[in-house]
Amino acid sequence: MSNILAIYDALAALPLTFDGQPLPVYLPDDLPSAIHSAHLPARLLLSGRSAVQSMTPLTMSGARTAVLWLVTDLFLNAPIAQGRAVGDAAAALARYESAYLSTLRPRLALTPNAVITQVLAQAGTFAYPDGSSTRFSGVEARLLVREVT
Repeated sequence: MSNILAIYDALAALPLTFDGQPLPVYLPDDLPSAIHSAHLPARLLLSGRSAVQSMTPLTMSGARTAVLWLVTDLFLNAPIAQGRAVGDAAAALARYESAYLSTLRPRLALTPNAVITQVLAQAGTFAYPDGSSTRFSGVEARLLVREVT
C-alpha cells in the first residue's frame, strides 16, 4: 500500500532555511486558501499538482507495485508588485535553488520504500492559489518519486 503522506512528511522535514531563517512548510492538509506577505517566505507541498503518473507491476521477490509520484514543492518568496519582475529577486531565488538541491542530494531516499529519481527546479512567478491574479516570485521543484510497495 502506498504511503504518500510519509513522502510529504519527509519533504516537509528537510532542514531548509532562506536568508538564515527556517521556512514554514504547508502540507496538503493545511494549505491556506490565500497566502499573504506576512506568511512568506514559505514552502507549499501541493497535492493538487501531484498525481500518480503510473503504476507498474514489478517482479522482484513476489508481486510488488511501483508507483511514480509527481510531487510539487513550491517555494514562495514574495508577492510580485506592479512594475517589478522576478528578475528583481533572481539572486535570492538562485541561492534558494542551490540550497534546496544541496539539502535534497543526500536525502534522496525519503522513506524505506520511496526514492527521488528526478528533480526539476525552476525559478519564476507563480499564482497562488492556481488561477489567482496574485503572483509571487519563487521556485517550483517538481520531484519524481518512485515508491515500491
